[in-house]
Amino acid sequence: MHSSARPHNAHLLRLHDEEDITRNLAQFDANASSFQYGTVKLKAVDIPTAALLRTRIEALDGSLASADTAAGDGSSPEQLDVLITGSYAVLGRLTERLAAEDPRLVEIGREISRCLRPERRAMAWGNRGLDFRRHIYVTGILNCTPDSFYPGSRVPGLGQALEQAWSMIDAGADILDIGGESTRPGSDPVETAQEIERVVPVIAGIRKRSDVLISIDTRKTEVAEKALDAGADLVNDVSALRGNRPLAECIAARGVPVILMHMRSEPKTMQENPYYEDTIAEVIEELSGSIDFALSSGIGEDRIIIDPGIGFGKRCQDNLVIIRGLSSLRSLGYPVLMGLSRKSFIGTVLDKPVGERLIGTVAANMLALMNGADILRVHDVAEAVDTVKIFEAVRRG
Repeated sequence: MHSSARPHNAHLLRLHDEEDITRNLAQFDANASSFQYGTVKLKAVDIPTAALLRTRIEALDGSLASADTAAGDGSSPEQLDVLITGSYAVLGRLTERLAAEDPRLVEIGREISRCLRPERRAMAWGNRGLDFRRHIYVTGILNCTPDSFYPGSRVPGLGQALEQAWSMIDAGADILDIGGESTRPGSDPVETAQEIERVVPVIAGIRKRSDVLISIDTRKTEVAEKALDAGADLVNDVSALRGNRPLAECIAARGVPVILMHMRSEPKTMQENPYYEDTIAEVIEELSGSIDFALSSGIGEDRIIIDPGIGFGKRCQDNLVIIRGLSSLRSLGYPVLMGLSRKSFIGTVLDKPVGERLIGTVAANMLALMNGADILRVHDVAEAVDTVKIFEAVRRG
């Protein structure tokens, strides 16, 4: 008879998300929320509120930790950063109790509740749709420019652009993202008329032969209007609307989705000494402001996709932190697009020029998928489609 030093075959289970819980606990008499644990970070909580919060969470057998750091002048801080941890069942009960609590705690309860189970969304507009519950989408980059950072992506002529489009569609692209203004570090803006001249014929040409989804990559209202008229389906704004009420109102009036990308400064100056103290928290806070602006302009909550803006006003370490902490961005409750393709942080890590960053891109994309990305924006469509197929097959188990 075979003997074993591990007669009960003890081993760890990865119970990180809904798919893992469903797969591993289906045969057990178990409350799934008791087996999934989470940690929520709150910034700038005043000390009396933090004390109340500690009492409430510890009464439920959860835990609270605070960053009790002295202020810069040596005095005691008036606000604390706080970590709250417990099973999802405990955190859920906490939010229920906070809803009937001291007003200082009510909004904290709402914020924690929004963090717990950000569901994958489906969005539909007109006869178009994206169902992030069932599929991860691949967006092919079509740069109708002579100066984008990756020479292999430049398609300055209509014929070349259309050939590239057919190639991407054949390779399995779900979306084509068409832009007429380079936003590489140090780039200058393009005149509106020139941008329209670059992108509208390409969109119209694609639409004559294909029903593929098309996003227009622009910061300009007139360009977006002309592109949508020509057959584009959504707007990708690298400036996340940034106070651009006319563009926001155009998107709202058309009822199309918008991709809000995080970027500090402008492409011309964004890489001049960017700095973050808490990269994830700051990106979330600034994207939240863009989301609020979009909603206040009439854009529907089910029409928003977010993009943390890899390489846009970020250091190499910031980009790596965002990929690792991408699940935190999902706390905002919106689908997440990741544009990692051949970017400079990959070159920095691998010490390779842009033309030799394909394998690094594939690896980075897989890590982004593991951490919650819903859309991959890429130059190399076939490789990204294969990456998604492997990931989805493993996730299905």
